[in-house]
Amino acid sequence: MAALGIDTSCYTTSVALSQDGEVAADLRKKLEVEDGGLGLRQSQALYMHIRNLPDMMKEAFTVARRDGIKVDSVAVSAWPRRVEGSYMPVFNAGRSVASAVASSLGLNLVEVSHQEGHIAACAPEAGLSPGDTFLAVHMSGGTTEVMEVLWGEGEMGIDVVAATTDISAGQMIDRVGAALKLPFPAGPALEVLALRGEGMSFRIPSSVQGGRMSFSGPCEAAIRGVRAGEDPSCVARAVLDCIIKSVSSAVIGASEGTGIRTVLMVGGVASNERIRQGLIKKLDAQGIEVLFGMAGLSSDNAVGVSYLGELWV
Repeated sequence: MAALGIDTSCYTTSVALSQDGEVAADLRKKLEVEDGGLGLRQSQALYMHIRNLPDMMKEAFTVARRDGIKVDSVAVSAWPRRVEGSYMPVFNAGRSVASAVASSLGLNLVEVSHQEGHIAACAPEAGLSPGDTFLAVHMSGGTTEVMEVLWGEGEMGIDVVAATTDISAGQMIDRVGAALKLPFPAGPALEVLALRGEGMSFRIPSSVQGGRMSFSGPCEAAIRGVRAGEDPSCVARAVLDCIIKSVSSAVIGASEGTGIRTVLMVGGVASNERIRQGLIKKLDAQGIEVLFGMAGLSSDNAVGVSYLGELWV
C-alpha cells in the first residue's frame, strides 16, 4: 500500500508519501510570520497553503513516478481533533486538494484529524502500533492535552483526561519569546537561550489542579520578569521548567486514574530537548515509561497522515 498525506496546519504546509509504512517523501514549508508577530490570521494561513500546495503536490507525485510507487489513497487532516465542532479554516486547503486529487485519479480518500496524524507520526518509532492503548500528550502551539488513546482499526479512540484551561504550552513559549524579541515560533531560540540559564534563581509558578493545567498565570509571571530586567536565559529556563512540572504532574494524575504506565509525547513542543529530558526524569521516577518519536516528526508534518492513509483505507 502507498498513500499521499496532506496536512495544512496553522504554520506549516506538509505533504508526505509513504509506502508500506516507510517514508518516501516528507515535504514541508513553513508559513511566513512577520518579525515580532505572534502568528497568522486564518485567512492569511489559508492563502499561503493554497499557494504552497500545487508545487508540493507536483514534487510528491514526481517522487512517486521516479520510485515506481503506485499511490492507492490520499489522506488529509480534515479537522484539528476528531470531535464534534472541531474546525479551523486552514484545514479546508488540504481537504479541498485531497478531495480533488482522489476523485480525479480514482483513489481512496481518507480523512483523519491533525491530532491523530501527530500520534501516528511518532508512535511507530516508539514501538506502538494499532491495537495498543497508551497515554499521549499533545503539546503544540494550540493544544496541550493528556489523552487516553486506543489505536483502533478505522480511527483512534481518544479520551482527554487532562488539558489546559487557557493557553497552550506552545502559546506560552511564543508569548514569552515575543517579549524576549525572539523569532516566531520561539521554541528553538528559547531552548538555546535556556541552556545558559542553569543554576539561576528566577522561578515562575506552575498551576495544575486535577486534570486542569493553566499557563496564562505563569506566562504573565515570565513576561513580568522580562520587563523587570531578569536575565533572558533565566526566564527561558524557567518557562521550560514550568512546562515540565505542569505536564509531568498532569501525566502522573492521568496514569493514576487510568492505570496506564506508558505515555507518548507528540507535537512541536515535544521536540524541545530540555522538555524531553525533564519529562523523562520526572516520570521515570514514578515508574511511567516515556516514549518519543524523532524530534523532526514531533513538529507539524504529513507523515503520520500518510501512514493512516495506508492503514485506514
